[in-house]
Parts: sequence; C-alpha cells; structure tokens
Amino acid sequence: MKKNEANSIEMPTIDKRELRSKLFFSPLNRIQDDGRINAGVDENGLLLAHSIHPDFDGFRTQIEDGIWPLVSALKEKEYPTIDSCEGHPLRARVKIGFGTKLCRDKFMNSLQSLDSKYIDLVPHNHCVNMESNVDFESGKISTKRMQSTDNIELNKLNTDSFNFQFDKNFPQWFFLDLYILPEEVGLSHVEIMETKSKIISKISKHICSQEFPAFNISLRKSKREMSKNRTPFKNN
Repeated sequence: MKKNEANSIEMPTIDKRELRSKLFFSPLNRIQDDGRINAGVDENGLLLAHSIHPDFDGFRTQIEDGIWPLVSALKEKEYPTIDSCEGHPLRARVKIGFGTKLCRDKFMNSLQSLDSKYIDLVPHNHCVNMESNVDFESGKISTKRMQSTDNIELNKLNTDSFNFQFDKNFPQWFFLDLYILPEEVGLSHVEIMETKSKIISKISKHICSQEFPAFNISLRKSKREMSKNRTPFKNN
C-alpha cells in the first residue's frame, strides 16, 4: 500500500482510520547521531522524513528543539505544519499548508509586517516528494523518494494526500516555506544561533497574538470571499 510524504493513497481494502493512524499518528522520525530528527536516508543517501499530524500525542518528539516554539505557535493557531528543521546552523524552516491562496496571502502579509531581513517567505503549490509502503502484517513502514511526475498528477497527489493527512476537503492546497536566516549573514556561529533564536521567538509571539488570525477563521473568511468565483486546481 503506497503513500507519499503527505501521503496520497489508494486504499481499496485497508481501513482508512488504521492507515491514517500508522502514517500520521506514530513516531516515525527519530533523533539521529548528528542531533537532527528525521527518518534517516535512503539507499542513495537522500534524506527521508515523515510528515506527522500535530494532534499526535508524541508530536513534540518529532520536532527539533530550535524550531519548536514556532511549530508550537502554528499548532496553537491550527495551521497545518508539514515539515520543519531548526537549521544546522542556517536556514531554519517550517513548511505550512493552506486551503486557499487568499489564506496563504493573508498569512504572508502579516509576517511581512515584521520587516525582518532574516525572514524569507517562499510560496509554492507542490509539496509531495516521498512515498511509503505499509506492511500491515509486520507493521513496518518503508519510505523512499518519489519519481518525478507531471503537474496534473502532482496536483491530485497534493490534494488527496494532505486532505487525508489533515482530514480536510480542500479542492487544492497551497504551501509556504518560512525560512529564518535563509542566507549567509556574516555572523559567527554563536551570533547565528542567538539571532535565529530571537527571530523564531519574535515570529512565534506574533503568531500567538490576538491580531494574528487562527487557521480555521482565516479559511472561513477566504471561503466566503471566494465563493462566487471558485477555480479548483488553478495554479496561482
């Protein structure tokens, strides 16, 4: 039975609740020798990582310490976090999913109000990059990098995958990579770590503020505003 990282699945015989539990509500990532949290590497040495649902009881164990304050703030406001990395040492990152482009745009506009040179926002519409095989007899899950596919198939994979993972029914998903310290900034290692921690704290507090909308509120507003002109699967 196959899934991708965000886990598009064809499931003719397997119970969806059981499959969803195994894929998204299990501690599939682990702390590596270098301190990073991921699922190791494939036979070609490429990094593997599982996207875990934020409602999993052990979710905290799947997130690196340095990026946890930001992931926690996003979780508090119900934004779907797809993956994250505290950076080693640069480029701390969180990938966030949205149900509409308007919802993503409002999120970006709010963060841009912080006016920080250490923040980079990269919107995109495709995110699927891995697939897994689930052996229900042994309980083992094996993961590998996906082969490239065309944009039409990728649109469907994104939609089916993340709707299944986050229990949504969006006609299309939109994504945002939020980078902290995206480029070399001419700082010492200690300065990098201190600056990154300060920026992550600043963003986290901003997201937790009353002025920053929760994900579900933003989505309801976006649906009302877009209800007259819906164009599913249109790339923006």
